[in-house]
Amino acid sequence: MNTFTQTLFNALSFANVSNLHEFETRLRQIDNRPVANQPAPARTPSPLSARAALVGPMQGAASSMMSFADFLTDLIALALSTAIVAAYYGFLNMKVRVNPTYTIHGVNALARSLWVEHIMNNPGKDVMAVQTLRNFIMGSSLMASTAALLIIGTLTLSGQAQNISQSWHVLSGHGSYATELWIIKVMFLLFDFIVAFFAFAMSVRLANHVVFMVNVPDHDAHHNLSPRAVARRLQRSGNMFAIGMRAFFFAVPLVFWLFGPGFLLVSSIGLVVALYHLDRSEPEDVLIAHARLGATEPASAAIQTTFAK
Repeated sequence: MNTFTQTLFNALSFANVSNLHEFETRLRQIDNRPVANQPAPARTPSPLSARAALVGPMQGAASSMMSFADFLTDLIALALSTAIVAAYYGFLNMKVRVNPTYTIHGVNALARSLWVEHIMNNPGKDVMAVQTLRNFIMGSSLMASTAALLIIGTLTLSGQAQNISQSWHVLSGHGSYATELWIIKVMFLLFDFIVAFFAFAMSVRLANHVVFMVNVPDHDAHHNLSPRAVARRLQRSGNMFAIGMRAFFFAVPLVFWLFGPGFLLVSSIGLVVALYHLDRSEPEDVLIAHARLGATEPASAAIQTTFAK
């Protein structure tokens, strides 16, 4: 029995067909019924789908390799920048061991020690001591407030990673602008500002201690109230202030890192060059030359005035 005869026979066997529309509907349902023991036709994949199945994993592997290469560029730039800064501080420590006043920090430490001993051995200098320490505390408080504002700004910046991570890399030919790497960069910057805030806050705390210790009438009441001990506490306050300022300086390369790894490396080199000129104290021969030049300035000024007349 062929398909058409079976379809017609089954259609005429329905006794409960009420109208022609229902008869036509059931006729179509029976006609679409698959024939028994007939295997379903095999679906052959199209050339486009087969090509997509082969090319898809290859593109995914290539994109992952490119992403790893971009991350590697940032890691290499970060490692080189860290090595440059570490080498500079190693050179600085080597110079300080030979000459403690090679840097301006050593000269400031010596000046603080002499100042505390002079104030505590001369009771008439109390007002000057309080005014000097008050100015120092005001400076540290201002820098701590600035660090707190920068922390808030950095946290706000971290919430806009998807919007500006790619646009900030327009000038950079290398590096990745992935959101994950952007968050890591912002976390480095946030940690730097937190260190700065902590250092300035500790500087204020130690300076507040010195305000009371420097005016104690009986220095022999306790060994921590001696001029040398008070000077050491003021030194710690000054060192904390210096650490906070260094954290602000190190924020410059970290900010440039947001624009690309190349900017990080260039800014780190520029920072080391700037610190090399800022950290060194003037040698004695240079001061002598300046003193001689200052002594001859009035005579030269008089000669210029004479010729001008």
